[in-house]
Amino acid sequence: MTDFVENGKSILPSAFYLDKCQITTNAGTKFDIRDIIKKIDITESLYRSSLEYELYVLDGSNTLELLKISGNEKIDIAFSRKSLDGNTQHYRKEIYIAEIHSFSKSAPGQSTYALRCVSKHAYMNQLKTVCRSFEGAIGPVVKQICIDDLGILEKELTINTDTTDSIKGIIPKFRPLYAIAWLTKNAFDNSTPFYFYETLKSGVVFDSYENMIQKDSHDKYFHRPFTKEVPGSDSKYEVDRVKIRKLSSDYGMSKYIQSSEGAYASTLHTIDIANKQYSTPTYNYNGNQKLNKNNPFSKSVKFDDRNIEEYSNSKSYFVSLNSKSFEGFSNYHTPSNPAMLKAGAYISNLDTMTVTIDIAGDFELSVGDKIELDVTRIEAQKTAKDKLVSGYYIVTSIAHKFGNEYIMSCQIKKDSFICDLDDIYKAEGK
Repeated sequence: MTDFVENGKSILPSAFYLDKCQITTNAGTKFDIRDIIKKIDITESLYRSSLEYELYVLDGSNTLELLKISGNEKIDIAFSRKSLDGNTQHYRKEIYIAEIHSFSKSAPGQSTYALRCVSKHAYMNQLKTVCRSFEGAIGPVVKQICIDDLGILEKELTINTDTTDSIKGIIPKFRPLYAIAWLTKNAFDNSTPFYFYETLKSGVVFDSYENMIQKDSHDKYFHRPFTKEVPGSDSKYEVDRVKIRKLSSDYGMSKYIQSSEGAYASTLHTIDIANKQYSTPTYNYNGNQKLNKNNPFSKSVKFDDRNIEEYSNSKSYFVSLNSKSFEGFSNYHTPSNPAMLKAGAYISNLDTMTVTIDIAGDFELSVGDKIELDVTRIEAQKTAKDKLVSGYYIVTSIAHKFGNEYIMSCQIKKDSFICDLDDIYKAEGK
């Protein structure tokens, strides 16, 4: 793309260059396919272990047959942008075709189809299984699987090794990514859960929710009814960079559902078969670490004269322990006692509010980052801050859309509010 570039620098924050899109055939021949690529969508998610790519092709030269593309070829892809300050930002990835779909003969001598691609480690995951013993903290074990079994370079890994407890066990013939997901279930950092995911910017990441909410905010984004900046000025560039082009939400706020998921209270039932001990530790929401100042529920609401955070039996977990399974080591289930309760609450409370925003492409923004929303509403011919929607959020998924512009469609979630839900709105003068 060159339409939004002047003197080698981007004059719009949604500008980008497709520097490279090169396919390597099974015969080892390399071909530049940039001319037939019309759009590229790349999805990263806090809940996915790999990026997913969709390359949309308009083929007028019978490339599919000439290159004998069969669905496993490597594609090297690179995007870049030189911003107003002269700094070059870029993505560079090696990906593999996982599927060819949506083929159509749209006109004589012309066909359209899509190449669904995945990262190399996702492809390797389909070819291997892991069956071996492990011991130590979960973070280093995850890192070992990434390097030894998935072939991920250490420089492409960001692994938080501050997982609690040193445990011992056997991985029972799982695919590598499933083994990591299995281990992640019992990885905790100050009773917050861990996530394993991949980003365009930083590669493969294994990090805790605590680290995410304690980060500085990546940026503040604004949804306003109008702006006064002059197009083409530096201020217009900055306004467009942090402007929310589209905002939508299903809200999804449901105390009915979240109560049953243990968001506010829960009980863990454990039995240690080594010493025949049965215990039932409980959890009650008491202001957990959170993104914003105020709790995700109202203290005013009661059921049978009890607040929702008092119903410890609303969610039950069951864990079988064996304290004597290994000499000097805990077993796989040990870290879950009682951290599972609070971690489950964090996971459920992150669904307190889900919002989708479209913004100009930002090469520095990734899943797992914290951002702030400032949403303006119009009230009685005046503007005011929407305190329900505004606040800090965690970015949980990004659809990178490279077409005429680079646009990010971001799903963001928050676990709390900047306003107190017990404050009842009073009309002015009453």
